[in-house]
Amino acid sequence: MKQNSPLHKPSAFLPQLEGMRAYAILFVIIAHWQVDGNAYEYWIRWAGVWGITFFYVLSGFLIGNIVLKENEYLKDKTLKTILPVLKVFYVRRMLRIFPIYYLTIFVLLIIGFPLCINQVFPWLFFHASNLYIFFHGWIWPITHFWSLAVEEHFIVIFPLLIFFIPKRFVLHAIIGMGITGILCRTGLYLAHHEYYHIFTLSSFDALAMGVLLAYLKLNYQTISYMHLIGLVGLVLYVFLPLPTFMYFTGKTFLKVAIPSAALFSMALIYFASNGIGGITKLFLENKVCLYIGKIGYGLYVYHNLIPDLTTYMFEKLEITMQISPILYAINALVLLLLATISYYAIENPIYSLRKYFQYNYLKK
Repeated sequence: MKQNSPLHKPSAFLPQLEGMRAYAILFVIIAHWQVDGNAYEYWIRWAGVWGITFFYVLSGFLIGNIVLKENEYLKDKTLKTILPVLKVFYVRRMLRIFPIYYLTIFVLLIIGFPLCINQVFPWLFFHASNLYIFFHGWIWPITHFWSLAVEEHFIVIFPLLIFFIPKRFVLHAIIGMGITGILCRTGLYLAHHEYYHIFTLSSFDALAMGVLLAYLKLNYQTISYMHLIGLVGLVLYVFLPLPTFMYFTGKTFLKVAIPSAALFSMALIYFASNGIGGITKLFLENKVCLYIGKIGYGLYVYHNLIPDLTTYMFEKLEITMQISPILYAINALVLLLLATISYYAIENPIYSLRKYFQYNYLKK
């Protein structure tokens, strides 16, 4: 690490991160919508898993930037000074996350879909679907809510951790959070728990990497070997899971223990937050990617439900529709329309209320 000239402020809108968010959500959707047993299933599924990890690192970077900045503005860290900051932070997060999430799960409860909705609804309501899956198994087609639950737990825990410790221990806390994630995930794997990666703490290393990146940027520091970190992370992420490629004892353990996807994502966010030139800029900053990134939250919340919804509509209309490119196109259009309406009619109007709850660094 070395001192360098001031970098782009993480608080500013970073269009290339929005573009990367778009690709990540598209990978997740394709992975969930694919037909099992196709020739590219492994690579599609692995791209989807990377997409989830990328969201964690990005969330850690963005949330970390906010919390670390607010922490610097707290001159005397007492309960009286911390509580107003926590109030602003949590209210703004609720305005962004809660409206369409709770609207979705209440609609599902009303229509009785899926069949297990009554059983899992309390877990969904308290953002604990990942814990339900950890103990009971997948709940299709609302399984994808598990990653939102992990992010909610992070949003609750992380500010408390940072605001209530001395400032000199912030970096130690970030590193400790990352180590905790690796140890938790690895320990559950060694204990032969099938859903070792679903538990909340198992993803904290990816979130911590994003926070660490925000910490370095706020202190105007760069990592001169980030290219190498990204390359190593990508290579390990692609080849460690392949059982037929250079197999050796302990290879699966290394796949679990080494946060390769998070390392690769960290490098991508590092360079995109500074601005990447050339043809990459075109791929990340075009209007299509920026729009998909903007409505990405709605796309993620609704995407697993759409195939079942369109199938139900076809059955009611007595239309026979086989799995085909046409069906995928219909599902994509329905999802895009629903996410667009959701963003402009619900998400954006409600989130605009954040102007009444300003962070200290934004006020200045």
